Amino acid sequence: MAIPVHQVTVPDYKLKKITKKSKKIVYAATPWYGIKIPKAYEENKPDFSIDTEIQVTNEAYRIGGSQVYLDPKEKFSVKDLLKTVIIKSANDSSYLLAQYLGGGDIHSFVNEMNKKAKQIGMPNAHFSNPDGLPEKYSTNDNKATAEGLVFLAERLLQYPLVVKDAQTKLAWLREGTKKKTMLINTNKLVRSGFTGITGMKTGYIRRSGFCLTATCERGGKRLVAVVTGFKSSKDRDKFVKQLLNWGYKQNSLIENK
Repeated sequence: MAIPVHQVTVPDYKLKKITKKSKKIVYAATPWYGIKIPKAYEENKPDFSIDTEIQVTNEAYRIGGSQVYLDPKEKFSVKDLLKTVIIKSANDSSYLLAQYLGGGDIHSFVNEMNKKAKQIGMPNAHFSNPDGLPEKYSTNDNKATAEGLVFLAERLLQYPLVVKDAQTKLAWLREGTKKKTMLINTNKLVRSGFTGITGMKTGYIRRSGFCLTATCERGGKRLVAVVTGFKSSKDRDKFVKQLLNWGYKQNSLIENK
């Protein structure tokens, strides 16, 4: 059974308040996705940019869970695929990006994810797949700590396009076609206009419970909250609001970014 884990921290890590079990290894649902976003921006290929178009593969087409129903007849830019991952938690887009960036080899990309995790301060993280979906056995599921997911969120905040998409309430894919697709942000804190919320990502599989990595900025001060293991998204969101409000009252622990 998933056990709630939560943390609040500030952006430079020098001053931080950590609540219980922030170093406990937990099942990581969608919040892992940020591992591949820096690679998508930093890919060192002469013919690669966020405007590069990627042909949908049969493998990506067959990915289940939250998705935007990619069709092998379609092509999408890296920018649009990232948008669907960040806003909609699209597993099929996530898989396609990983497949492309891995040179067609998913296992190669997953190995790179694990190397990148250690580089950015997630030593206890382990990833088995690029889409966040559960493996056959729980021992093979993607795992991380709340603390590690905070470090990951802080890295993502370095990318303006990610920040923009993470706080977008509603967007569209396939505009100008008969298959125009609405992308509604899975983060209800963003959609409800919770004070200062800027993102970042929700997640859910049965073994992880409802998860959320939330970024918030008020008066030039930024906090990141990570929670996992909740039985419902309603309980999760209620707790995150309380956690962030509590964090902003701890003036001695927060400094301007």
